[in-house]
Amino acid sequence: ELGPFRLVQPFVGASIVANMGKRASGEQSGKDKKHKLADPDQKLADPDDWDCPICSVSLTGRIFQCAQGHHLCQECLDKVTSTPPRKCPSCSQDMPSPAIRNLALEKLASKLTFACTWGCGFQGLAEGIEKHKGTCSLRPLPCPLESCTHKCKATEMLEHLSSQQHANDCAVFKTCVLVSPWGNGSDAVLKQGKPVVLPVPGQDPVLLLDRQRKDGFWQCHVCHITPSQLKFTANIGSRPARGQVSITGLTTSVQHARNTVDLEHNLVLHSRQFKHLLGEDGCIKLDFKFVGGVQVL
Repeated sequence: ELGPFRLVQPFVGASIVANMGKRASGEQSGKDKKHKLADPDQKLADPDDWDCPICSVSLTGRIFQCAQGHHLCQECLDKVTSTPPRKCPSCSQDMPSPAIRNLALEKLASKLTFACTWGCGFQGLAEGIEKHKGTCSLRPLPCPLESCTHKCKATEMLEHLSSQQHANDCAVFKTCVLVSPWGNGSDAVLKQGKPVVLPVPGQDPVLLLDRQRKDGFWQCHVCHITPSQLKFTANIGSRPARGQVSITGLTTSVQHARNTVDLEHNLVLHSRQFKHLLGEDGCIKLDFKFVGGVQVL
């Protein structure tokens, strides 16, 4: 007790200040030794102090807290407050509305160097780590199928989508070349149905979503599942060849395609053109080429 005052709960940054003092005096923790800094004058944030207690990702962006001082990141705050009961995961008390930001902790974080949460080796100040989070190749990504809550690295996503778990949820192709009947049979991949997954050499898989025939057109969304937006060329022709049409564009994200009402499709062709490009066997051939991309944050 301090006079008439009693300390109810330790200051949320107390252990942070203590650890910073240890590093300033030359004392290193085990985690400091593991992550060697390029600049010895910089202070490497200790994950025990600076990871969000909910998702274990570094607190390098906006930092929020409940009325009792328990902190959490922006993403976890959005999840906690989006649906009832809207309780703090640490103390189960109601989350304040509007949300309370911890500006002092954010300022302190901006002066520290953080190591990538997912272990890729990247290090940077809080602002740099925030940008890195959206592009890290080891970042866990949510499965692009609506019925699934699984998360995995981008390099493991094709294996996950090809698993028995999703045998009835999507059609995974071995190449980026599709040969499909124009009709509505069970083997017609052009008709509206479950998502088509294309394995892209040197890139992450691509999804064809919302395939449909509408108002005399065939259209679909060509979607990327990672922050890397790809440039594509769809060569559409017959088998055997009787002509070809090439359409170029940029992929859109799966989330944007699903959440944006009346989003314009990025692959559109008039039905009459399709019929002229049919082969003698009544099939149409779509040959996709993905020629690079740009990072979308």
